[in-house]
Amino acid sequence: MNGTVRRTGNHIEFLGEVNEKMAMCLLDAICKALNEGVDKIIVSICSGGGDGWIAFQLYARIWKMMRANARQDGKAVPLWTCAVGEVSSAGIVLFMAGDHRCMSQSAELKFHEGVVSMGPKGQNVPAQAIKDSLAAISKQEHCLCADVNVRILMRGLLGTSRRRKRLWNPYTRELAAISRQIIKGVHCCEKSPAVIKLLKGMTDDAERRGYIYAGIIARRSGLAVKDVNALMRQSERIDGAQACALGLAHECI
Repeated sequence: MNGTVRRTGNHIEFLGEVNEKMAMCLLDAICKALNEGVDKIIVSICSGGGDGWIAFQLYARIWKMMRANARQDGKAVPLWTCAVGEVSSAGIVLFMAGDHRCMSQSAELKFHEGVVSMGPKGQNVPAQAIKDSLAAISKQEHCLCADVNVRILMRGLLGTSRRRKRLWNPYTRELAAISRQIIKGVHCCEKSPAVIKLLKGMTDDAERRGYIYAGIIARRSGLAVKDVNALMRQSERIDGAQACALGLAHECI
């Protein structure tokens, strides 16, 4: 599960990666707390990030759940989120779900630019670097086998295919065969329409994730989307005082 979710009364700890199992455990803990009739829920978060799409779904589910279980006065049960360590990337989306957001003295919010990777253990590569490589390839100024970032992604693809046999369909077999040649430096870009299609799809996906991510942060903090994008591009690390000044947090404790 790459983490743990623990609940004590109305206090829930979310410590680990944002993934499907962790998300389900958190939703279950919130549901149980709401069923006990608590007047507010506090979620302490320490997370190195995870799957962006799961984070967006989790954010929406929590938002809907809290408002569907209103108190007797008709108001939604307030959700407090507290960063208690490093909260990065997709973890920040969960943090921003809080109606009241606080940070401990040692906590940091860590932003980074959009990345792509192949497989759960694949190394992250900046999406913009792949986009730039694709633009150079289209102008015949670049070759796949000479691109370090592409070779990193192809190694991730091979690792994923070995670990998950169900990925071995004709399409992934073709990609895996080409990947081995790219890694060895013996394959040229003009012979790789399948890989080009894969890489373009990955960068398009990263752009969509970035658009939604920046929109959520901007809406909850009051920052402009362009300012959120700047935080991502610059891979900023934000402490409690800075977060409060930017509207990302309400309180530093």
